Formats: sequence, C-alpha cells, structure tokens
Amino acid sequence: MSSVAFLQDTLQVLFGLLSSRMLPADPNPAHDAIVKYLQDHPTTPLVTTNYDCCIDRALTKNHIPFSYLIDFATFRGAPTSTEDSTPLIKLHGSLNWFYCETCQEVYWIDIEETVQNYLEDKALYPVVGVCRTCGGQRRGLLVPPLAMKLDVAPPLNPLIDRAGECFEKSDLIIVVGFSFADADLYISRMISKAMQASEQTNLVVFDPDTRVAERVRRKFSVRIPNFDANRVLWVRGDCSDTLPKFLSGAFREAPAPSETTPAAKP
Repeated sequence: MSSVAFLQDTLQVLFGLLSSRMLPADPNPAHDAIVKYLQDHPTTPLVTTNYDCCIDRALTKNHIPFSYLIDFATFRGAPTSTEDSTPLIKLHGSLNWFYCETCQEVYWIDIEETVQNYLEDKALYPVVGVCRTCGGQRRGLLVPPLAMKLDVAPPLNPLIDRAGECFEKSDLIIVVGFSFADADLYISRMISKAMQASEQTNLVVFDPDTRVAERVRRKFSVRIPNFDANRVLWVRGDCSDTLPKFLSGAFREAPAPSETTPAAKP
C-alpha cells in the first residue's frame, strides 16, 4: 500500500506540473486545420492520447458539436452525442475530467471557465478535490505513461473499443505526433488490426523523425501477411505547417519529395 500511495503522490505532483503548462495553451494552426476540415466532414472521429484541451476548445470556439463518448455524473454543459457530432475519443483522459475512486463517478468541468479563472488567479486548478457525492477524493482522470495504464482508469476502458471501431471503419488513418512507443502497444495493435482487416486502409504518419514511420512499417510487416510498406506514408516537417496543407489538399499540387517543399513520402 505504501508503494501505491507513493506512486499516487508522485503522479499528483507530475500532473500538477503538466497542468500548469497545458492549461494556458491555445490551439495552434494544426488544431485550426482539423476544425476547418471537420466543418465539411463533421462526423470524422478524432482519437487522441493528449491530456490538453486545445482541440476541445477549438471545436467549441467554432461551434462544432462533439462528444467524448463517456458518461459523466455532471450533465449540465457537458458535450452530448448527436448524429452529426464529432467523436472526440481521449484514450488517456483529459484535463477537464475528474474521477472519484470511491463512488467511481466521472465528472466534467468547463475548461474555458477553468482556464480563465486560472489565468486570472481567481481559482486554483483542482488536481485533487473532494467528491460532493461521497466525500472521497476526486483526482484528474489522466493516465500516466505506464505499461499498466489500462488498470489505472477503468472508466476509460470502453473508449478503447470505440477507438478500435473507428479505426476499422476508416480507409485513411492520420497519425500526428504519436511515437508508437511500447507503452502504447495496444494502440499500435488497434491500427494494425484495422489495416489487416482491409487492404484499402492506409496510414499517414506526421513526424519530423523518419524512424517512426520505418518502425511502423517493420512492425506491421511482421504482423500482417504480405504487407505492402507503401501503405504507410510519412510526412516530414512541423505538423502545424504540414497538417493544414495536407487537410486542405495542397499536397496534391506539391513538388516531388526531393525538392524542398514537405510532401508525403512512401
């Protein structure tokens, strides 16, 4: 029990430091490009492992309905699912989600109000709070970068199935800033399963490091019989520059990859 308590205290400090950096963060051009794309393709699923709320805030600012696909104990103001809403699946939790281990309820807070209060020093960000329902401790629903992450936050487990369904229904999976690390092996397997189920499904990896795409090709070649490595494309450069070009279709007019303009590479 002492080791578990030490881990919780350590993670609490870590998440406090992370929150102080992530809360003031504004959406960047990559988030804006995603929002612009969703205006014409509103039901395109977004699957993320990020804790920050940049994409959440960008969607809200542009009046694009979205749903977290998770049941909250607090309903007022929380995004709700509709036929035309964008699924926003945050596999590792979110800065505006809190979880009480005693009553096992998940709570949503208004991130815009929270950010404003934090920046004006009107209220502290509640890394740990008291549950009004049962008096237990409410902690941020954030999954640490551990291999055992699936055992840490049971309320998030159903999101894994939803993400898998989204991957399997997609003919193009766009991955931005995800390293395919061993700690997130379950995500790699979901994508691999989707690409094995349909030879029409391709993967585009946005990362300045070409080794990420090469590692993915090797992994998939082992798991998928007769896998065509050309189904994994790599886009080099800063995603805040390359993703808007890709989603707007600018790469269709781009010069060959041997020239200086960033372009997709097989």
